[in-house]
Amino acid sequence: MKTHISILMLCLIYSSNPAQCSELMDTNLIKSEILSVQKEVVDLTNPVEPLNSKTFLAIRKAMSEAIAGQIIEMVRQEDLTNTQAEIGVLLLSKLPEETYFRITEQLITTNTEEGILDLLLMPPLPYGPGYANAYKNDKYKNRLAEIRDNTKCGQELKATLDLILSGKASHIYADYLKHPDQYGY
Repeated sequence: MKTHISILMLCLIYSSNPAQCSELMDTNLIKSEILSVQKEVVDLTNPVEPLNSKTFLAIRKAMSEAIAGQIIEMVRQEDLTNTQAEIGVLLLSKLPEETYFRITEQLITTNTEEGILDLLLMPPLPYGPGYANAYKNDKYKNRLAEIRDNTKCGQELKATLDLILSGKASHIYADYLKHPDQYGY
């Protein structure tokens, strides 16, 4: 099996400050790293499979607002395939919640592909809360309610939005943190 050693991984190995590594990342390098994750991950239908990818974990470790902004821009501009965009969204879920909200809010629109938007709002539990606590913030609560009430919104996305807006997603995530073994991850 051939091992992929990227510029990012080398930087992380030899640097005591992962944030410095993020300065080396440009859009093409980030896209290349996402492609590497896509090649490493055997089963993208398994929601936790990317967590087995060394490249995925290295990018998450080096995640900064600058890298996150570049990923968001690539998703927004549709520079990534849906699979690559899903990997990018999962990478972002490491950010602190308020930063995650602020960085990702430009994708909280009916113009974003529904599967990507659904994943952004509520990633698989091991990745983080996504927008589970957005019901506590009027700005995001109102925005999510607008999307839910939009006629273009599909049933699956509406169900996710209902979970978030009712506060149930937040309770599910809090319970997951207490009892992760009960959730099959």
